[in-house]
Amino acid sequence: MKFSVTCPYCSKEVVLPSLEVGQKIVCPTCQRVFMITIIEPVDKNDDAITSKSKLDYHPDLEQSKELIKKVEKDLKEMDVENVLDCFYALDELISEYIERDIDDEGTKTALLVIVSKKQIDISRDVKEYFEKTMPGIPLPTHLGYDTLLDIRERQGQYEECILLCQRAIEEGWTGDWQNRMNRCRKTSMIKKKEK
Repeated sequence: MKFSVTCPYCSKEVVLPSLEVGQKIVCPTCQRVFMITIIEPVDKNDDAITSKSKLDYHPDLEQSKELIKKVEKDLKEMDVENVLDCFYALDELISEYIERDIDDEGTKTALLVIVSKKQIDISRDVKEYFEKTMPGIPLPTHLGYDTLLDIRERQGQYEECILLCQRAIEEGWTGDWQNRMNRCRKTSMIKKKEK
């Protein structure tokens, strides 16, 4: 059986003749050396994204002044005092919007995108707050990154997903960002080949 891995430098798929986790290899495309941490069977017909329903991409709804004002109003009602309060209030809003029964899927998705981006926008400040008040403690999970990544993946916006994963990794948030980024790179390559 053959296996494949995605090069972390050029995002090209590298087919391996055998299971080589932990080994260093040279990418045949970009010639850079990297360690194999995740492999997948080449003939595996398991697109993780197809297990979830696809979502339509509506950037116009995500920029709707009405929906942005709604998110800001809902956040204001939560009476936050500092950046950490704001971070966790946005966590609550994301959870609330996920649970809320909204008839229009596009509107619900747009609300989730807006509130997730709002939480991502304050991530660096929250990280600094954690580092000052709780040095040495790992950063928690980040629902904003996770929610926005789930949405963008279901919308087929793989390049944005890769950038979001890279940012979450750089900032140090707890999560399965590397595996998600590898999956998005692989799916993106497959989609490009299909065109």
